[in-house]
Amino acid sequence: PNIVVYLADDVGVGAINQHAPEWALAADPAVLAAVPEARRIRTPTLEAMAREGKRFMNAYVAAPVCSPSRHSLLTGVQVGQLANRGNGFAPTGGSDVDIEAGQQTFAAPLSRAGYVTAAFGKWGATANSTSSGNPCRQGFDVFEGFYTHAETGHAFPAAVSRCERVRGQEDPQDSIVEFPENEGASMEKCFDTGSCTFFDHLLRERVIDFIDANAAGDAPFLVYWATTAGHVSLYEHVLKHKNCNQKTHPMPSFGRYSPETVPGRVSHEVLGLMAALEYTIDADLSATIAALQRHGIDDHTLIIFASDNGPHQEAFRDPLYDPIVDLTATAGAKGIKRRLHQGGIRTPLIMRWPGTIPAGTVSYFPVMLYDLPLTIAAAAGIASDDPSLDPFNVEHAGGVSMLDLMKSENDSVVDNTTRSFGHVEICYMQEGNGSAPGSGGCPVAWNNGPGCGFAYFDLSEWPARVLKLVKDFPEDEPELYEILADPYEQANLASANPDVVDKLLAARDSIRKPSCPAEDQYDERCFRSKCNRYGRKKDCRSDSLCEWSSDGFPYRCSLRPTPAPSPRPSATKSPTGSPSFSPTLAPSGEPTEMPTE
Repeated sequence: PNIVVYLADDVGVGAINQHAPEWALAADPAVLAAVPEARRIRTPTLEAMAREGKRFMNAYVAAPVCSPSRHSLLTGVQVGQLANRGNGFAPTGGSDVDIEAGQQTFAAPLSRAGYVTAAFGKWGATANSTSSGNPCRQGFDVFEGFYTHAETGHAFPAAVSRCERVRGQEDPQDSIVEFPENEGASMEKCFDTGSCTFFDHLLRERVIDFIDANAAGDAPFLVYWATTAGHVSLYEHVLKHKNCNQKTHPMPSFGRYSPETVPGRVSHEVLGLMAALEYTIDADLSATIAALQRHGIDDHTLIIFASDNGPHQEAFRDPLYDPIVDLTATAGAKGIKRRLHQGGIRTPLIMRWPGTIPAGTVSYFPVMLYDLPLTIAAAAGIASDDPSLDPFNVEHAGGVSMLDLMKSENDSVVDNTTRSFGHVEICYMQEGNGSAPGSGGCPVAWNNGPGCGFAYFDLSEWPARVLKLVKDFPEDEPELYEILADPYEQANLASANPDVVDKLLAARDSIRKPSCPAEDQYDERCFRSKCNRYGRKKDCRSDSLCEWSSDGFPYRCSLRPTPAPSPRPSATKSPTGSPSFSPTLAPSGEPTEMPTE
């Protein structure tokens, strides 16, 4: 089949199909039914996809933040086996990390199998345009959008990147697509006059053009469409971390939403988020299905819809914004983006393939987004033992093909041998909480110290029960839940079952590698002072007292050796006759005091 993978940005399971709770992905549809009618986000195309396809009620991301989540989805390797464990694992201290050597994206085997491949939108899996993570070096024939997270966040960009792969040539052709009308973007220019090019609408145009150009071709096509809709954005072309109060949701139109028509507390940011879901994401999928039907290839196309993590709490102009309260974005679950409870890691996964996926079906089997590469390859007819899939099948990668489950009326085709575990992880390399609202910094709750948070799912007793062991923050004590019977994580079973906790901790240790920058090989002397995520982090990472070396993972922090002291010189006579001594050196092996910040 043709395959379209649509990845939304920061969209929780409760934010879609609110107008039709019976077709939503809420653990309890009554939560959405209680939302006032005028406040419900209407996503009729996603409702149609649920009616015509399959909803996965226990689907999870690989990490509750963008960078590692996208790396895992693309490569089919769970985060515990990646070097990239969080937003901030790049050598510069940013979030832009190349796909690792020996890994590949789900486009690579399909390209070798004869597919025409394209990616549009937010890539976020390369250090820069010329490095190994460039999408046109990773199996895609064409890409247009933002290569890096550093570029992302511009709703009306003055330029975007483009690459095209030329068969037979090692290096892709890179270019810049400029939008001069977006120079000096502002609310007055873009929202009031409509004279700017909106990034997410640009992506829609490019995807439909690609479908139109390849619908009648001999080769099937693959589209990876990573929208920024749902994420915070800027009017300004330059991303200004130190001026986060400029961030908002500059939608071209709020449609039916206004302070007069939406009951309860609203703001420009809340209205923008509601409109982004209804008038961008749902409209994207509507336009896609219409194009497929226009060309008569709807029945021959698999569409996969998901989000990279749970909803954010980053509407910076609105310090009161709460996605759980304002949007019912987690459908009542606790946890948001960066957190490991259900609201932060469940993804609204829906698949539609008319005539192949039974209409209106539901699965409760735990599915991980890093299952997608093997699932896509199987749907494309690539044999499970084909050598092109070897990078997806390395030890403890964790992914499995869900093709049989996708095509089944129910969960009878899976059992406790289909997969033994599911794993979600996020790591931090130092303290880093954002600034308070109104301070000019970014009010983002990060963590209180280095280490890793995680959610580990034990499927050994499926379908009777699925146990979830979770540490929301690195310093937290583990919590234990029976997630099928307790989807809202209300009954912590850890204290009553210490042996089970120990067993699952050991099981998790067996399927992951330690994160050197965040865990046992982290040297706290390299970060003696607090390194704020948006402040001193980059300076701390490059401090002359610390060095970063490779040992299985790219970055390992250790204190630089202090040179041995020279013998203390004898007193000499200065020209004035008073004695003079050279400065005393620190004893050998003792660290030199770091400068005070």
